[in-house]
Amino acid sequence: MNLRQLRTLIAVAEHGNLAKAAEAIALTPSAVSQQMTTLEDEVGVALFDRTTRPPTLTYQGQQLLDAATVINQTAENVLSAIRGKNMAGAFSIGAVRSSAFGSLPKAIAQLKQEYPMLKINLRMGKTDDLIFDVGAGRLDAAIVAEPQVLPPKLIFTPYIEDPLLVITQPSPVSTDPIELLATQEYIHFFSNVPLARQIDSELRKRNITIKSTIRIDSIFGIIQCVINGLGVSVVPYTSITQPFSVNVCSLPFGEPPIIRRIGIVQVEPSPKSLLIDTLHDKLAQLSSPYGKFRHNSNIK
Repeated sequence: MNLRQLRTLIAVAEHGNLAKAAEAIALTPSAVSQQMTTLEDEVGVALFDRTTRPPTLTYQGQQLLDAATVINQTAENVLSAIRGKNMAGAFSIGAVRSSAFGSLPKAIAQLKQEYPMLKINLRMGKTDDLIFDVGAGRLDAAIVAEPQVLPPKLIFTPYIEDPLLVITQPSPVSTDPIELLATQEYIHFFSNVPLARQIDSELRKRNITIKSTIRIDSIFGIIQCVINGLGVSVVPYTSITQPFSVNVCSLPFGEPPIIRRIGIVQVEPSPKSLLIDTLHDKLAQLSSPYGKFRHNSNIK
């Protein structure tokens, strides 16, 4: 039993008869019939019910067809990874919700343009859930903020070092970020996500006592509150520049600037490494001036 026979079996099942299958795979009907007869001899069971016209798959034939489909797709994925072109099949990506409004949609669009036969599945979720699904094989990769701990066999590679900024209205009452945080109403990012925890931790490290009566669970909502003069806050650079620039005054939060790293979590090694590497460097390119390329990047 070889891959050519299995592909012929798939063609027969898809097209319903030997003649159409032969035309689709550029063989003669007799060659297709001979392959199927040889395959039946090798597996030792009848794969086709020849009492019907056209012949139909037996139960055993359907079982072999299911297996042949998986084997053929696996072979195609391996060949695509080796050749680095004509990639087909599924590529499943998970991402935290904030990524959906930044560079990720553009990167996916570029990937689709480069590999039009690729089927990209994108799912939003929470960091811990996405990382778990990568480890379980339900996702090929996940776009998340740098996790403190990773399960075995998973690696995290950042594509951006995103500075945190103090934001206020376009005409601020002060250009001292620490003074603004200590004296103005603070719009609190109230969410159990890594970014919120990082911001709170940095405020505590600097002994900044904030006064906050407004708590918002989304960066978008925080920015809208600041735009409308309700206070000041701390947000990542990309949140006020992607996908469009926001009219706020931004000041560095810390010296040197405090950053959050966003990157890709994947299994190491991964059969989709070439795709993941390509996506990574597209994201890094779109994250200029703070993008972090892989060392072997060929993207200019």
